Amino acid sequence: MASFQPGNYISKKAKVAMTATNYRFVKAAINDECDLCGAGEVAIGIRENSPAIGGMAKIVESGTAKLTLGGNVAVGEKIKSDAAGAGVKADTDYDEVNAEALETGVAGDVIEVKLVRYVLMVA
Repeated sequence: MASFQPGNYISKKAKVAMTATNYRFVKAAINDECDLCGAGEVAIGIRENSPAIGGMAKIVESGTAKLTLGGNVAVGEKIKSDAAGAGVKADTDYDEVNAEALETGVAGDVIEVKLVRYVLMVA
């Protein structure tokens, strides 16, 4: 079962309804709002709650967090966002890495990840 050791939390208004999903990557949006990350986008953190439009999203921006997976990952693998803000394996040059897996999981699982931010360079 996924545990977590969050560092900093931030709160931002939800630009869209996020009531159907938990533990997804979010990005900054206009007017101090947040939105779900799309495929390969840079995340500001992982949202812990499920706010309606205009509700406050609770976002873990450092430390470790729970993340819903959109594909299979193994311990230590780099993770990027899929089109729905879920985590998938980052393995292509110039992928935006938002987290590193601390547990193994398959699509639909919630695992613990370490929040990071860098561009992947494949040799």
